[in-house]
Amino acid sequence: MELVANINAWATEHLPLRAADHRAAALGDIIDRIAATADRAFHLLMTDDLTGEHMHVAWTRLAELSNAYGDLVREAEDGRWCLSPDTRHR
Repeated sequence: MELVANINAWATEHLPLRAADHRAAALGDIIDRIAATADRAFHLLMTDDLTGEHMHVAWTRLAELSNAYGDLVREAEDGRWCLSPDTRHR
């Protein structure tokens, strides 16, 4: 939680903020979700059937989140994505 709060604090200071964008999740929460998904996928890689359905679902989800994060970064660089105002209070 402390790391998520630190990421959110950094993002609030360095990324644009748009009052109208209430849908956007805080950056720290997004990164935390990716990290948890990666942890699960790597755990399955070490402990589960490599050809099993759980493995496929976990790695597919990680790929989806990774792609979405890449899109988010490009949108932030282009000024099309901004943090929501409630990020300041997390």
